[in-house]
Amino acid sequence: MTALTTDFDPFTGRSALPVWAHSLAELEIMEEEARYAVAQRYRYVAEAWRLFAGKVGPAVALDTSSMPSRSFRAEIATILSIPEVTAQNVIGRARILLEHIPSTYLRFEAGKFTERHAQLLADAVADLGPDDTADLEQRALPYAETLTARKFERKLAVLKELVRPSEATTRHREAIKEREVYVAAERDGMAWLHAYLPSASIAGIDDYLDQIARSLNIDGDDRTHIQRRADVFADILLDGGVLLPKGAGLREPTKRPRGIVPTAHVLVPALTATGVGDEPAILDGFGPIDPETARQLLGCAPGMYRILTAPGTGVAVQFGRERYEVPKELRRFLQVRDGTCRFPGCNRRAVRCDLDHTKAWEHLGATESMNLAHLCRHHHRLKHGSDWKVAQEPKTAVLTWTSPSGRVTTTEPAIAPPGADPPPNTAGKWAEPDTEVPPF
Repeated sequence: MTALTTDFDPFTGRSALPVWAHSLAELEIMEEEARYAVAQRYRYVAEAWRLFAGKVGPAVALDTSSMPSRSFRAEIATILSIPEVTAQNVIGRARILLEHIPSTYLRFEAGKFTERHAQLLADAVADLGPDDTADLEQRALPYAETLTARKFERKLAVLKELVRPSEATTRHREAIKEREVYVAAERDGMAWLHAYLPSASIAGIDDYLDQIARSLNIDGDDRTHIQRRADVFADILLDGGVLLPKGAGLREPTKRPRGIVPTAHVLVPALTATGVGDEPAILDGFGPIDPETARQLLGCAPGMYRILTAPGTGVAVQFGRERYEVPKELRRFLQVRDGTCRFPGCNRRAVRCDLDHTKAWEHLGATESMNLAHLCRHHHRLKHGSDWKVAQEPKTAVLTWTSPSGRVTTTEPAIAPPGADPPPNTAGKWAEPDTEVPPF
């Protein structure tokens, strides 16, 4: 591997920042300017809609099937070179950003997060009343500046459940009615098979495929893990040979593969587990599930490991298995604690990552929870084979990454480790830019 080129600092006798550090700083400035430009697009769309509604009347403007509304939408689509359906989404999001969550818009305009972050928050509050909208914005906005868009989307799902916890079970029951499986044709004789099912079911299916595919990784099989998963999926559905004979308590043969037990993790607030509270539970890798489903999972599924969390904070207070087998249980706990690869921006699930000693074993790093974190194979190699540096905060398990150019980024675990203080409520503690939002 070619060594990185750096400037030499004659005053300290050490290598200075890489020669490309200045270019990266300029890139960051350019990105903020680009976000400002995108934010202006939403501002002008919202302003145009306000003037349009003032002329034709709010009722006509809000009726997306009316001719004036369709004409306005088509004009927006033409200007932006996007489909009209997309244009309607832009109009709706622009109105929400400028009218209902102006603090979010101002932070977006200031370049603090991406357009996707702003879109996600606008979509999340679209069906909420004014009070719930303000509550969710206050809870979510600090995370928009620290999480990638995908992780922010997951965090939003959790926070929205906290805003309206009493409705979680009702909404889940209604959502189940929409379950379906459909296909989408692709080129080269291929197609996608999509299944819209409860996340608990999807978690079990996903784990089945993973375990069986790994068991087939033998000498002479040159398929990738992804290819084996796809083949297993097709074989289970199409090959009658995988049918198992009737067993005890089974009326009909089952298609479940012999000897494979699904494993998943569900994080349940202690009060929810006892039936006293109704805070949502978190199914590892999939997000919030309603309390009723969580309580059902706690009492069954031999491969479901229970983790109780303190009410309100989400801090883990109990790991659900009584046996004390340190390596196995520690690994399982860290999978749930980390959730994903702990490198900034990586979303590879922890269960498919390596466990890395933050402080290397050869440098007296201990094999304990506060010196271990999940890194995918790519970022594991990056950590050891490049000038990226990382340190782990002993109590909170927060990782502080320093890039070769000196830029510092932190990543938090998916859940707070046992004994950690709950994260401070930083909502509303940022300074607002000196920019006025157009009156609406």
